[in-house]
Amino acid sequence: MNYHFQTEERIFKERNYSNLDYHQDEYDELSAKLLETQTQLVKVEMFAAEEIINFITNWLHQHILSILQMQAQDHAKTQKVEKSRFDILDDFGDVLIPA
Repeated sequence: MNYHFQTEERIFKERNYSNLDYHQDEYDELSAKLLETQTQLVKVEMFAAEEIINFITNWLHQHILSILQMQAQDHAKTQKVEKSRFDILDDFGDVLIPA
């Protein structure tokens, strides 16, 4: 998970991504939730794994969609050319799928 965050942050800094603070807040929120969940797992014998899976799945869906939308808007403003979400996904393929 750290690889993804560090690589994505580096790319965003290189491209002067205007929503970097928002993006970092999103990751901080996820990290806090995962730490809270880890603590609960240690304290409680039986924990609903489905709750964790649903949370992470929903978070990732929302995060990916919102970041792709913001990145497309940011890129269109700086390049004066609007790219599709798939073009932007290609730009960040190394973040989503590490080599």
